[in-house]
Amino acid sequence: MVSATVFDWLYNAGRWTWHDPDGYNFISGPLADLTLLGGGYAILRRHNCHYVVCHKHNPEPSPTAEQIQAAHAAHRDAMQEARATAVATVHDVTKVAHEVAADVHEVAEDVHEAESSGHKRPPDGEQRE
Repeated sequence: MVSATVFDWLYNAGRWTWHDPDGYNFISGPLADLTLLGGGYAILRRHNCHYVVCHKHNPEPSPTAEQIQAAHAAHRDAMQEARATAVATVHDVTKVAHEVAADVHEVAEDVHEAESSGHKRPPDGEQRE
């Protein structure tokens, strides 16, 4: 009698898996629930550990609040220095690009002036007389 009841319960509990030929009941039912629960667990697990002060993931003694603040300040200063270096580099490259553009413009004006005054430019490889 007990085996029939257990079998009936299992049959009725699992019937939704093959009752729908497309599997919609399975996908929208327990699979969606497991996905949401697993995602929630992963988020809680991931964001629950602060690696620097976690005894499980960091075997060294936990740093003090002053050490953490000092490390943060050092990182912030290094980032500001890197940002300033990058800005200076971009400024230097821009300055050189403007100088090159000015030189090209000057050469183009010289060529235009020479062509308009009647002097033809010799073909490449030939010398002027």
